[in-house]
Amino acid sequence: MTNSLKTKFLVILVGLAIFILLSFAALALRDFEKDKIAYVFDSLLSNSKSTSVQVRTDIDYAVDKAKFYMRGFDARKIKLHPYSQAIFQSDDLLTFLAIYDYDPSQGLFIEKQSLFKTKDVPETFGEDAQKLAHRSLRSEISLDIYTKMNSQWAFAIKYENKLQPDRPIVLVMGLTQGNFVENILRSSLQDSYLIDESGSIIAQPSNPLYLVTGDNLPSLLDNITTLISTHQGVTEVTSPDQKEWLASKSNVGIGRLQVVSLVAKDTALETLVFLRYKAALFLVFLVCFIVIVSLIAAGKLTANLRKLTAATKKISEGIFDINIKIKSKDEMGQLAGNFNEMAKEIQRLLEETAEKSRMENELKTAKLVQKTLFPTSEFKNENIEISGFYEPASECGGDWWYHSHKDGKSFLWIGDATGHGAPAALVTAAARSASIIIEKLPGISAAEIASVLNSAVYGTAKSEVLMTFFIGIYHADQRRLEYVNASHDPPLLLPKKANLDKADIITLNEKIGPRLGQSPDTVYESCFVDIKIGDQILFYTDGVTELKNPENMMFGERKLLKGLVGHFNAYPDDINSIRESINADLAEFREGHPLEDDVTFFMTRFH
Repeated sequence: MTNSLKTKFLVILVGLAIFILLSFAALALRDFEKDKIAYVFDSLLSNSKSTSVQVRTDIDYAVDKAKFYMRGFDARKIKLHPYSQAIFQSDDLLTFLAIYDYDPSQGLFIEKQSLFKTKDVPETFGEDAQKLAHRSLRSEISLDIYTKMNSQWAFAIKYENKLQPDRPIVLVMGLTQGNFVENILRSSLQDSYLIDESGSIIAQPSNPLYLVTGDNLPSLLDNITTLISTHQGVTEVTSPDQKEWLASKSNVGIGRLQVVSLVAKDTALETLVFLRYKAALFLVFLVCFIVIVSLIAAGKLTANLRKLTAATKKISEGIFDINIKIKSKDEMGQLAGNFNEMAKEIQRLLEETAEKSRMENELKTAKLVQKTLFPTSEFKNENIEISGFYEPASECGGDWWYHSHKDGKSFLWIGDATGHGAPAALVTAAARSASIIIEKLPGISAAEIASVLNSAVYGTAKSEVLMTFFIGIYHADQRRLEYVNASHDPPLLLPKKANLDKADIITLNEKIGPRLGQSPDTVYESCFVDIKIGDQILFYTDGVTELKNPENMMFGERKLLKGLVGHFNAYPDDINSIRESINADLAEFREGHPLEDDVTFFMTRFH
């Protein structure tokens, strides 16, 4: 081997190595950036969804409070009932109540009655209450962060004045408890904002992690809500000052409120700068190492080619148990050692392939076993008729639905474990095992069932895997459905009537409790709804509304409700046809796109 050949060898080896390393580094950094952005998106969406649920829960609580205080309301005098006025002073959760009468001729609200627990009423209280009341004219309810009277937040709800329909009445009250307030005011990893339909900011962080310069914040939030046209989602957006942001949005589902969460893109990708620096140092180190090895390695190349040729022939014949003995320490010696390692690696990979094949067979077996946890898709007796659908996103799914019937009662179960695959499947198996025991307990309530299931899930996963769940018990003799909702997508009750409209649908979302497995001491409370002959209920998991098409758009609750109303009116007495129609809607929207989550739903019709 001449010096010129060594030089050519060195140039080729070093150049090829640099090209490969640079390409690998570029691809790895690009993939890391994508994964990092996807992780941030998941975190943002999870935060905005949980915050929107907190807002919805607090609003529902405030609405219940308002209904309580409006009992016995005197529409003529526009005064609260004396009992409501008396109970106000002992209600630790309220700091003030105010009744306003709207005068359309002046476009102003006239204060008719006000109750305060302190004499120190801010001078701006009337103006603040007026603004809040005016917003309630547009969306029935409105809210604001209000700390001027020891209140965490203020809430306004509009009521119709039956004596003077053109002069609505608005109840404004201050509440000392609001889970969403602390979650928004105190930023952790992202900044969250609560905005209304006009883009006005209702709540924002007291000390934002990411400052938006000037008046760019309203414009930025408006761009986000425009780009995310669905009920909830994520997006990348550029603010007017040309700064890039990662954002998510989730609709609260009431009062046209929306929760938007933000993270500055450059902050989210700070790790990339450090990785690029380390990659550059590593590349320099590798290049230096290759140059040194290439200069040292030389000679005796052809003398050892026969051994390598014989070894490659054995490899081609499927013999990998080989060991090339070349004493030289040049390139050929390294090549021989690498060849020996390669043969061992191939041997190892073949063993791993066999092991992987065995595991895949075991997963298929697990899938067959999991099928036994589900009932038949169609059922009918003298009290109830059921028609269901289930499609897992992987070999083993995290969704589970079931029904059982005993002593005139029908037990209706549906749940969704976080994630999918083997861990989620184990949790669903635990839930099914618990249900077998529960079915044998006489007189057990829905709340008690939820507690037993919670203990089973917590004992199985120790809060590593949680499960949303809905359990319903239909008492045929009372024509009444008893239920508990553990943070599951609320089922939709379709009353029996001609020309059903979306406004007729009843959402079973009263008293939503925590997910199963979150805490071993969770206490659940049963809710009740009366059922009439011919009524139908759709039970489903979030895999239905969050089903995505090739354009990464979600099916959404709006499409589900629209299709459900149309199918109900077309087949009012045939839930099998309704199930098939819903499944056809999902398939048409999905367009063959791979499932990211299990799809589960079932219809019930009461006789």
